Amino acid sequence: MDTKELGKNVTASLVDQHITGTRGDRKALRYGESLYTFHDMAALMNRTGNMLRDLGVQPNSHILLPVPPSPALIAGVLGAMKIGSVPVMITGTVDRESVARCIAVVKPSVIVVHQTHLATFEAAGFGDTTIVVVGKDTGGHRSFAEIVRESASSLSGVEVAPGAPVLALFEGAELVTASHAQVATLLHATEPNGSEIESWALMPALHAFASCEEVALPVS
Repeated sequence: MDTKELGKNVTASLVDQHITGTRGDRKALRYGESLYTFHDMAALMNRTGNMLRDLGVQPNSHILLPVPPSPALIAGVLGAMKIGSVPVMITGTVDRESVARCIAVVKPSVIVVHQTHLATFEAAGFGDTTIVVVGKDTGGHRSFAEIVRESASSLSGVEVAPGAPVLALFEGAELVTASHAQVATLLHATEPNGSEIESWALMPALHAFASCEEVALPVS
């Protein structure tokens, strides 16, 4: 494997490499009746990345994403990755105590939360952290759909060092982080290599994107 490839922003392997020629029209994501091509995914990723930048997100900062599998989750993860920030997902029960503990450890710049978890986050307290809500019931907070729709659809990926963090998981009381190089290695691998991050829920979808294959998400 070319070591230079491992130093690139991993989103180049996930989406951007597929939007040249005819591959951009291939199916990338299916969610119920909604179908997204790789061109669609590139635009959604870029709009989300620009939204996060406009909200003041800086490289290496954390974006907390308590959002169920959906286009919003995929866009949040990819958009955060592309601007060099670190999307953080939560495993286990999302309750007041776990959320308060998570916020204290992660110290997110922005929280993109699904409407079903909003009350829990409000009860736990999030200080002055910016909240963006996925869904119609925003509780007076900013709407993910509205901000993304108003954001620009073009965005250049931030150059990164191979060891720079790109994805994180909050488990219990611990934040586990993966680097661009670790994720890129898994995306290029043809066989399991025993890495801990290989078992993360989002990895099969990222592997499919890297292979220019369709990802089908269940509608919750």
